[in-house]
Amino acid sequence: MKNAIYLVSLLAFTMMLAVSFASSAIGVSFPKVAPSHVTLYLNDSTTVAFSFVLYNGTAGTTCIGIPNSPQLQANGTYTSVSPPSGVPPFNGTMYITTKPNAVPGNYTVQLAGGCADPTNHGIAVVYLTVLPQQKPVTITTTVATTTVPSNSITSSVPPTTTPPTTIATVVPPPITTTNNTTLVYILVVIIVIAIIVIIAAFYKMRHRY
Repeated sequence: MKNAIYLVSLLAFTMMLAVSFASSAIGVSFPKVAPSHVTLYLNDSTTVAFSFVLYNGTAGTTCIGIPNSPQLQANGTYTSVSPPSGVPPFNGTMYITTKPNAVPGNYTVQLAGGCADPTNHGIAVVYLTVLPQQKPVTITTTVATTTVPSNSITSSVPPTTTPPTTIATVVPPPITTTNNTTLVYILVVIIVIAIIVIIAAFYKMRHRY
């Protein structure tokens, strides 16, 4: 009888431990995404960071999935995640790609956890806008600029030779002393004659009156 009671007590204690252990494995975790709003052109792609946050309890392996992936693919939008699974808490990256023939519009990309993890709850949503045009192409032109220092000597460039310039200088002939003397004599004679004429005219006018 005592042995039976002992066995029942041991079994009850074992069950209590099992229940206690099982309850500790049940907690709360859920996914998060950032950014939660993205805009893509046709034939475009982007990345979204995600995380699985564990609030309490213990977690098992969480598989990551996109529940509405078939509907997105039907409209030309494809998704993938890396890593494909993990034990919360952990982080990862979601890749969103639009094909050239994707249907423009507003969509939701749903991120959820699965597998045997009993702690995971909820779905994270990325609001996606697909524009009805291709992504603009930006062309960048690089112009190489070469700067030559002022004090440098470039041997490949020959020096420029300026032809000599001939300047003609005209020197006037010297004035001789003989020519100067003759000019003075002529002036003196003219002055003397003028004086004589003036005096003669003065006397003639005086004797007339």
